[in-house]
Amino acid sequence: MKQDSRAAREKNGVFIPHERFLQDEAEKAKNERIEQLESDLNESEKLCRKLINSVSFISLNIKSELKDCKRNLETTHKLLEDLKEKYKMALSTLKVTYALKTKASSDLEELTSVMPAQTIVVENFFQTATLESKEVLSDIQKSLTEQRRMLAFSAQQHTEMHYRLMG
Repeated sequence: MKQDSRAAREKNGVFIPHERFLQDEAEKAKNERIEQLESDLNESEKLCRKLINSVSFISLNIKSELKDCKRNLETTHKLLEDLKEKYKMALSTLKVTYALKTKASSDLEELTSVMPAQTIVVENFFQTATLESKEVLSDIQKSLTEQRRMLAFSAQQHTEMHYRLMG
């Protein structure tokens, strides 16, 4: 029997038992799977780096936009304060003017009939300007809130991706 086996080996090549053949094939498959997983891991790491760079870029842009919005908000707030001060001065001036006109002659009384209407127009203008300024401030605050929400969401996604890759 040994001679038959040797003759078959010499004729057909080296004989490997079936169990050994299956082990070798399983080992090859395992090594191929490991190589594929390493390749997939490398691709995932590249994608993660790209995502991190994208998030960093977006974060920098949002920070820049946030600074611009803050600067605009501060400027608008200063303008609003200046406008309020001018409104107070104008209202005070109008009141003094109105008080003086009541003491003036009949010619001045004719002029005073125009003053209340002008006062109302000016007050309406300042009220409208104040309301519009408040709306602008509200819009800016909403924009800032939305940008903060987007930044938090982006950071959360980045963190989740990091944990997925590390976990």
